[in-house]
Amino acid sequence: MRAGNQYTSSITRYNERSREKLGLTYTTTPNTFTNYDLVSATPTGHTGNYPAAGSDITVTYEYKRKNAGNITVNHYIDGTTTQLYKHGGSTTPSAEVFNGAGKLGLSEDLTNKEADIDNYEFVRVDVTGASGANTPNTTTGATTVTYVAGNQVVNYYYRRKDAANITVHHYEDGTTTELYSPTGGTPSAVVVSGSGKLGVTESFTNKEANIANFEYVGVDTSGAPSATTPSATGTTNLTHGTSAQTLIYKYRRKNAGNVLIHHYEQGTTTSVSADENLSGVGKMGLTYNTSPATVTNYTVVNATPADHTGTYPNTELQ
Repeated sequence: MRAGNQYTSSITRYNERSREKLGLTYTTTPNTFTNYDLVSATPTGHTGNYPAAGSDITVTYEYKRKNAGNITVNHYIDGTTTQLYKHGGSTTPSAEVFNGAGKLGLSEDLTNKEADIDNYEFVRVDVTGASGANTPNTTTGATTVTYVAGNQVVNYYYRRKDAANITVHHYEDGTTTELYSPTGGTPSAVVVSGSGKLGVTESFTNKEANIANFEYVGVDTSGAPSATTPSATGTTNLTHGTSAQTLIYKYRRKNAGNVLIHHYEQGTTTSVSADENLSGVGKMGLTYNTSPATVTNYTVVNATPADHTGTYPNTELQ
């Protein structure tokens, strides 16, 4: 009879001929069972004298299932040994170990844990380290592993699921003119691919240092639901999700120095026409052009004086 991981084998020594053996000795021996060890070879009554008729003797041999090696199941990021699965209420991913004590010949049904691993999908299973495994299901990785004498290892592999892209614009404020060049060529939007990145967080900030003559104004995160509250510099974190997200950084042209234009009588600092002042507000890096005034009774001596055209300066130019 089997009870849990133990077998009991009972032997009753009495039959019609027992009347002829009253007082004689008897001896019993245990049976042999696959995957089981005998607990005791000398149970009570294993040997003795035949009893009187009607007084049977029962001899019970007990057996226990042999110890097997453990089965270790890993749930790795594909191509790595980084654990993903948190088992048994654990807060930290780790290998799942099935203790083989008293389990020789029993089996465990295993399958992937995609449903319990956020943002990842099952890729494949490796049972080369598990001699007791049957051929896995190619879709789910389901396999049955029978406990054997040695340790066994089953490795499940997963990859991060694809997410939607994150698009980042760096616009001149009030326009949709791109200012930042991610590759050093023509300015364009920065598209951060979501391939294999579901649940991955990206950090973004302004590119003022890479955009000549412009300064950061602000950032619009209304098109990016996952964005954290931006810092004063526009630094924010976005998490790749299943929907596309858009982040817009805004810049304005820096202030430059003014260009002051004089109209003097030749050889003097006597004005023959009012000075002109070309404001440099918001014009850093832009060019300016000047032209002579038309003054009654005067002829222009030089229509192209120094700096008559050029780029707005850092400080006032006269």
